[in-house]
Amino acid sequence: ALEDSTEVLIKARPGNVFDNGNDSVVFILDQGQSWVSTMADDDELLGTRVTASKPIAVTAGGNHLKNSSGNPGDGGIDQVTPVEHLGLKHVVLRGRSTYPQDYFMYIATEDNTNITVDGVSVLTNGSKGTSGTYSLPGNANPGKPYVVESNLPIYVFQVTTGVANGSPEQGMAQLPHIDCTGSTFIRYSRASGLTTSALVTIPSNAVANLNYNGAPITANTGITVQQSTYDPSWSGVYIGSNVLSNNFTLDCITPFHLGILAGQGSSTGLYGYISGFDDDFKLLDPFTALPVNDVPLGNLCATPIPLYFRYLSCVDSINVISASLIQGPGTVIDSNANDTILHVIMDPAYSGTARVKVVVEDGRGYSDSIFYDFEYYGTSYEPILLDTGVVCNTQPIVLAAENNGSTTGVHFLWSNGDTTSTTTAYNPGWMWVTVDLDDCQFTDSIYLESGSLYEAPYGDTAYCDSLFVDFSSPLVTQIYWITLDTTASELWLDSTGIYPYVATDINGCESEDTLDFRLIPEPYIDEGFGCPNYTLTAIGYTAFIAMELGDITYSIPQIDTLFPFAGSHNLTLIALDSCNNLDTITRVLEVDCLDNMLMYVPTAFSPNGDGINDSYCISSSLPTRTTYSIFDKWGNELFSGRADECWDPSALGQEVFTSTLSMRTFTRLPSNELHIDEFTIHVLP
Repeated sequence: ALEDSTEVLIKARPGNVFDNGNDSVVFILDQGQSWVSTMADDDELLGTRVTASKPIAVTAGGNHLKNSSGNPGDGGIDQVTPVEHLGLKHVVLRGRSTYPQDYFMYIATEDNTNITVDGVSVLTNGSKGTSGTYSLPGNANPGKPYVVESNLPIYVFQVTTGVANGSPEQGMAQLPHIDCTGSTFIRYSRASGLTTSALVTIPSNAVANLNYNGAPITANTGITVQQSTYDPSWSGVYIGSNVLSNNFTLDCITPFHLGILAGQGSSTGLYGYISGFDDDFKLLDPFTALPVNDVPLGNLCATPIPLYFRYLSCVDSINVISASLIQGPGTVIDSNANDTILHVIMDPAYSGTARVKVVVEDGRGYSDSIFYDFEYYGTSYEPILLDTGVVCNTQPIVLAAENNGSTTGVHFLWSNGDTTSTTTAYNPGWMWVTVDLDDCQFTDSIYLESGSLYEAPYGDTAYCDSLFVDFSSPLVTQIYWITLDTTASELWLDSTGIYPYVATDINGCESEDTLDFRLIPEPYIDEGFGCPNYTLTAIGYTAFIAMELGDITYSIPQIDTLFPFAGSHNLTLIALDSCNNLDTITRVLEVDCLDNMLMYVPTAFSPNGDGINDSYCISSSLPTRTTYSIFDKWGNELFSGRADECWDPSALGQEVFTSTLSMRTFTRLPSNELHIDEFTIHVLP
């Protein structure tokens, strides 16, 4: 616990119990205190739900049971990230184990979860807490990528080993999802005496920019790169133990993930990811794209001086909340607080050190700051004469920097990396150039507007049902949907997703954009902490109408109820969804944490054909778990069925005379204990 008075609830998946025999526990922790719950190997920890009233840290793991020797391997363990850091897409890189010892486990966090591996379904309509195991086929092929996709956030844990033999010890690691996570620089020192290798998950188009110990990995023949055959946009990089240096670095302008594999014969198995699982907002150097606190600009002579930055965030909206010149005379101008360029207007008569501080916040409220330092020398040199231009990827523009009359000692650096006096631009946005005249640097920028005539009719869209969209326009000749592989301008969207497309206007100019569509889920009933003291709460509605529990109707959206015995109860929510449609959601609430039950058993009936009490029926709060059998006085079985079935002798062609019968009931309680009762039934005339 990180704070005092933290209430924690641990609830196992149905059918599993902890070593104390219970499937759930509630307790209070103060700051620094911890709690341990354990299970036997034949129970399944996967899918256990942990909730707390205040922030906590959770570490979980267990023995590996897929060891080819038949004995459990090392106990894999990892700190579990909270559900808000989960995602929809993971890339699993094959380790050094052979089938079936190289595998991963998945856990659904929401109902109706679908999961595929390289496009092949492994879970359909899984409920919250559903888990499973997928063994990577074939022999060891370190670094081979497998793409795991889901429609809702999931956990993925991989088990593998750092050595290849018939009975390896294994390690386990939670895999980070690949949406806006990762690191751009990692420094690591490997442990001595262990066979240690590295697995790098990286976008395929960034492999060429990935450096190992400062040199491109593509120049190292001992490093293997494998591209996913299912999703070629992702690749796996394997750096074997014979190549991996004792102290090494990895860097790339594109975030990547690094997993470390280590092993020593059959005695040690280690596996873990050391790259960033978080999605914190970071300001980046405008040229190296690495996180920095300070950007040294050298000698500058012109005013206004443009200040650029890049950023890493899970959202594409930012806001510059403050910008100030904290050393030197002048003013900071920010004409658009939502873009990545500002300008400093220095006093032309000033020469000396200048320092600017900029504070930026992204759309989620995360903030970061960056400083710019430079020596200022006044001048009127302007490298780019134009302030704006028009560009299209099929109709590029050539930009030229003025050299201020100098013929020697002039060096150019454009924002796209070109080092000549001219460059070709293909995409809209800011372009800038730095001209170095040895004693001073000059920087200028130009904003390139999109030359496309097409304006998208939709941006980010959310709807509670399928949605018809029409992207047709007299100014466009073709809309090509990349992932859908169609040129249709009219679509029905019925699933959450990001749909990229390319629009070609009547002038042949292509523009790329995406349509983000989110399907709003229907209203549902949240169970709160759950069995047996439920707080049933209606969620996700625009207008609440009623909630029904059994035969009782409630006009309030929250019900606190305590069930005294195990049983099944019909639960219904009637409400208007986000589209004002009337929804009736019905489900069965299984109270399965108690071992007592309620049963009604009649002591007599009269099967005389008069239509009154001709059938014999019992009632149980656990109807699907209860059966009963009826015997005559000689012990012959007359009837056997479930608690929700009645015995009608006439319908079965049986003739029962006035007598006394015996009956036994059999109930399999939630604890799996078999409960048996005996009763006497009187047959009346």
